[in-house]
Amino acid sequence: MKMEVTFYVGGKTWKETYEVNDRESARITAKQRNPTAKIIGMNPVAEKMKNIDHAEQKVNIRHTSGNAGGFLNSSYSPSSGSGAGVIIIGGLILLAFFAEWILMVGGGAGATWLAENITGLNIKEYGKKSNEDTTDSENKKAIIILASAIIFGGIGFVSGHNFKKDLNEESISIYPQNSYSQIANLPSLIETKL
Repeated sequence: MKMEVTFYVGGKTWKETYEVNDRESARITAKQRNPTAKIIGMNPVAEKMKNIDHAEQKVNIRHTSGNAGGFLNSSYSPSSGSGAGVIIIGGLILLAFFAEWILMVGGGAGATWLAENITGLNIKEYGKKSNEDTTDSENKKAIIILASAIIFGGIGFVSGHNFKKDLNEESISIYPQNSYSQIANLPSLIETKL
């Protein structure tokens, strides 16, 4: 059987429907799902057989609605995915304009993380120590971490620069410039036409 349970919290009410064996099971399930809510109503839900395209289907004839937000009661709206699209497009635009810097920071940070894991030295803890407290082994490991960050950061910067250069060359080959699109050649074009 289906039971519709009505809850109350902070001046708001909402309903949830459960498939249970009896009324007590519905109360226990409702309390487990919403432990801070007060149960203000429990009603059995009538079901009716409806014939759609010659196929019988059970349809709940009672409409349940909720006005209290929350994870379990949230509903999908078409505009809820647009935020992710804006973030992705914004990220691609930033990558197109700042590819060198993004790849430099990513390469340097990745190399630092990898070198810290390989050497076993946490660079933050190393930086807090005074010169007298560090050992030669820790100093060598810190140099390895720093060198790897600089090298891979530089590789990232060069890769980003080449990416932007290739992107610009592709856009020029897609939209080739002709003699009519260059304002600098305008005086020579006028002379050749006369």
